[in-house]
Amino acid sequence: MKREPIVEVYIRSGDTKFRYKDLELLKSIEEYGSINRASKVLSRSYSHSQKRIDRLENAFGRLIDRRRGGVDGGGSELTSLAEQLVETLENKITDLVVTADTEMTVVEGRVVEMDRDLAVIDTSIGRLNTIKKGWMELGQVTRVLIRADIITLQDPGRTRRTSALNTVLGEVVGLDRSESGGTAIVYLEVGGTTIKAVVTKNSIKNLDITRGKELTATFKATATKVIPDAKLPDFYNNK
Repeated sequence: MKREPIVEVYIRSGDTKFRYKDLELLKSIEEYGSINRASKVLSRSYSHSQKRIDRLENAFGRLIDRRRGGVDGGGSELTSLAEQLVETLENKITDLVVTADTEMTVVEGRVVEMDRDLAVIDTSIGRLNTIKKGWMELGQVTRVLIRADIITLQDPGRTRRTSALNTVLGEVVGLDRSESGGTAIVYLEVGGTTIKAVVTKNSIKNLDITRGKELTATFKATATKVIPDAKLPDFYNNK
């Protein structure tokens, strides 16, 4: 019997993987304020949960702050590092679901600027603006995920540059016309990296898209996904 392929999403540190079951445990601890209560809700043994937390902390750092005694009898709460791990894995899972049928470009980058709302990521295709996340730090290595369906192609002379838009200039190196439907995929080489854009067949005609033509690709900063550099599932790398 042929086995169905399995996509596993996790964050790895050394040989230890922070998986969805770990995310469930941390979120339950956050909700109930106790490892013991969280374990009962999840139908897991306290001993197993404690050992799992110990292993995760050895790999990633301190995840749980334990309070002993006091008026409320003590308890447990998540550290900022644990909150970042939970947020990052949740974002990765969301991205995976949202982009299951969407072409995507993944580029490595580094955080070089931050203000109150935006962060600037230096990548092989240029400096890209994105929404600032709580886990970001200057100099941090990241992955930028650009869905093909958020990109708009234009002639270079007609492009308006703003901080709300990312704009890169590239050369058309390929065109994949679907046999059915009204869209096609344009492959644009930018700084040695090939990005993908979904366009309508009318746009191909109006922009006269052919190999060798220069076009600008624009996409909103708010739609530009960034995650900490971690092992991505093969699903992303094969898009």
